[in-house]
Amino acid sequence: MTKNGKISIIALAVGFIACLAARTVGILSFTDMKTGFLVHGSEVAYCLIFYGVLAVCAVLTAVFAPKIAPGEEKLSAKGTTIIGAIMLVVSALAILDGFMNMNTPSPFMLIVIADFAGAAYIAAVGIITLLKKKITAGIGFMYSIVGVYFIIRGISAIAQRMVINGIQEYLLEALSVTMGGIFFALFGKVLSGNSEKRSLFFMRLWGSASAILTLSSAFGAIFAKFFGSAEISGRITADFAEAQRFTQENYMSESGCYMMSIMPYVNIAMGIFAAVGVILSLKKQKN
Repeated sequence: MTKNGKISIIALAVGFIACLAARTVGILSFTDMKTGFLVHGSEVAYCLIFYGVLAVCAVLTAVFAPKIAPGEEKLSAKGTTIIGAIMLVVSALAILDGFMNMNTPSPFMLIVIADFAGAAYIAAVGIITLLKKKITAGIGFMYSIVGVYFIIRGISAIAQRMVINGIQEYLLEALSVTMGGIFFALFGKVLSGNSEKRSLFFMRLWGSASAILTLSSAFGAIFAKFFGSAEISGRITADFAEAQRFTQENYMSESGCYMMSIMPYVNIAMGIFAAVGVILSLKKQKN
């Protein structure tokens, strides 16, 4: 890997670590776990630090990345196998997410249908990728379509939650999958041989932003659950259906009705795919 490629990986890693620390501290010290809102007076500072670091590190990852002429971006057989395998994991977790969405108090049918339809489509893309061991123009187009599924997830996150601007968990989920959807669209465009002058730059930009945002948010919640006080730990769950049930059952409770859910597993897999896709794009590939 070139020197610039190593700098990009460092920027990606620093972004993840810094945002992970900011998200963990944000949950432990600056979030009212009864309501989910940031403690009054901390909103501006927290958002400037978290989103500022995210933006800077994503830009640096893309800026320092090795330049490749449009139409010459390729993945090795090994790299193609890796992303094909991750796609199968994404598919399996989309199915799990579909069943979990069905068990929520008020299932949102758009996302339930999208989960199961998306899982079948993503599995097909993953299997074809593994069999072909290369990404042709047609397969690249199929990856672009996967982006539609994650954008639907972003729309769903907004449609189901009226306070998305106030509760960081909801905003982070909507932003991360929307960025992931854009990344998939550009990933398919670039690897199908249809890239333009700045396509690879923006693919790396959106991919690194989605990866940092998704993974730091998920692991920040996990760290807060394990290292936070009993009061905080008890308000964090891996089952978002449980979080919704808790909200409905405690709506009028003086102790608050908010329960934080760790990022849906399919979103985490998407973040991993984005990180791997960006890292593979930094390496000099040979067919």
